Amino acid sequence: MKQAKKGNKNSLMELLNRFKPLIKKFSNELKYEEAESDLIISFIQIIKSCEIKEIDHEGQAVNYIYISLKNKKIDLFRMYIQRNQKEYEINLDILADKSITEIEDRILIKKLLTLLTDLQKKRS
Repeated sequence: MKQAKKGNKNSLMELLNRFKPLIKKFSNELKYEEAESDLIISFIQIIKSCEIKEIDHEGQAVNYIYISLKNKKIDLFRMYIQRNQKEYEINLDILADKSITEIEDRILIKKLLTLLTDLQKKRS
């Protein structure tokens, strides 16, 4: 870990390979395409920012990395949810307008339906 922190790419790759199963597990839990890349970047940042002086043995290092990655997974999940939660307002004045024809209604409804998430479409 000390060598990886100093910039030794081989040491960093060795650490990354050791934690690859955990990163895969967390990325599968996140269920978005870039999750694994985000976690790998976070892993590198964790290694670079780690205070080596506070870690006495390998068990502490593994525990530190595990907890840090888990916390990052939670942060990424929150960011992903916030990015995908969008609210759309329906203007009731437009819907109440009697001059809109049936074809325009269908077009409007189709446009509104495209704004729904897959989960919302399944519920309706």
